[in-house]
Amino acid sequence: MLVEPRILIIDDEEVVLDSCTEILSNGNYQIATAINGMLGLELLKKFHPDIAIVDLKMPGISGFEVIEKILE
Repeated sequence: MLVEPRILIIDDEEVVLDSCTEILSNGNYQIATAINGMLGLELLKKFHPDIAIVDLKMPGISGFEVIEKILE
């Protein structure tokens, strides 16, 4: 059985989340989105993505901090 790759998108702008989801929905991917870094990190634990697309400039926890925590 072929498993669909999982993509996590973390961005504080809904229009970006919607656009990325729409573009990627044509592929065979499972997609999850988070509106901020903290929610993204929580979702990371449950969703176990193969790749994460992260906005670097977000209020609260920045994308750089999110990436550091993902790499841990």
